[in-house]
Amino acid sequence: FEITCCKCSIEFFFYLIFASCLGFAMKWSGAIICSVIITALFLAGQYYTPENPTLRFITNVLLLEFVLGIAAFYILKNNNLPLILSIPILIAGIALLVMQNQYGVWQGFAGRLVGGGIPMFMIFVGFVGMERYIASTNFIFKRELLLSGDASYSIYLIHAFTLSASAMVLRKLHLEQISALFSIFLLAGSIIAGIMTFLFVERPVNNYFKRRKMQRFTVDNSVPSKS
Repeated sequence: FEITCCKCSIEFFFYLIFASCLGFAMKWSGAIICSVIITALFLAGQYYTPENPTLRFITNVLLLEFVLGIAAFYILKNNNLPLILSIPILIAGIALLVMQNQYGVWQGFAGRLVGGGIPMFMIFVGFVGMERYIASTNFIFKRELLLSGDASYSIYLIHAFTLSASAMVLRKLHLEQISALFSIFLLAGSIIAGIMTFLFVERPVNNYFKRRKMQRFTVDNSVPSKS
């Protein structure tokens, strides 16, 4: 739970940097400046290795994963990756994770970025690049997978709480030693709770604000001009 809270804090710090860069007029400049600031902070932390907790926080390697997110956005926004690229990128990302599971996680320079960020970046880009092909294909559990995709943000927001609660339940039942059951139970609990949150909280709230927006738009258009 503490690790998740730390990640959320770093995420909010990224939002602060990113929001500060949005004022730049040029289309690419805000994202580029944000990426440069984050990279500079990380490199400064690697060079000076600060002991101060605040300085260690703002130079955390996790910030570089947001730079990968920005890169993924621009790669996928205006380019439809062909299958000939998407599939190898996806396979390479999965292979990197499997290799680390077999031989140990990379502990060198920018360890978290190289060990987790880049493989997951490749998996994400590969899957999203295949999205239009997946959408046109019928396969088992497609509907359920689409629902879990729609609920992904709710799953992300709720998983810190469901992981802790699920782990406590398994410990009470003395089942935490069964690693496969432990992982499946935590994963399934987070997905189910996230989907329920999406269906009964996120989607109704989104629909409410969409209706309000449409009502205001209708009212504004119905008011006669004073000219």
